[in-house]
Amino acid sequence: MKGEKQNLTQELTKITKHPQGLDLFKMLLNQLEKDLNMCGLDWGNKTETNPEQLVPELESVITNLLKGGYKNDIRMFLYRVDVSEKLLRQIDILTVEEIVNLVLQREIEKIWMKHKYSTI
Repeated sequence: MKGEKQNLTQELTKITKHPQGLDLFKMLLNQLEKDLNMCGLDWGNKTETNPEQLVPELESVITNLLKGGYKNDIRMFLYRVDVSEKLLRQIDILTVEEIVNLVLQREIEKIWMKHKYSTI
């Protein structure tokens, strides 16, 4: 799992090296905050978060949701993020790292599409 976390952090770092990378990373943070807030979850002000901090911070949020017995909250959050229904049904067998990976992949897709179509 440590390798997965490193790969994810490396991918997030690559985003910031893209010509508009810092803007894209800020968009990612804003999208995460928006989706968490829409589910009634306060993530705090994370505008100063860097790629190395993002994965552990999101893992903490997901872990708290799972430990607190808030299966509906985690499902609502994943639904809000727009994780596929098929994966939502598998939530009980996924690890925290896998859930974080799914969330970040989907959020990155969303901000990339917004960025791509807002510059046309």
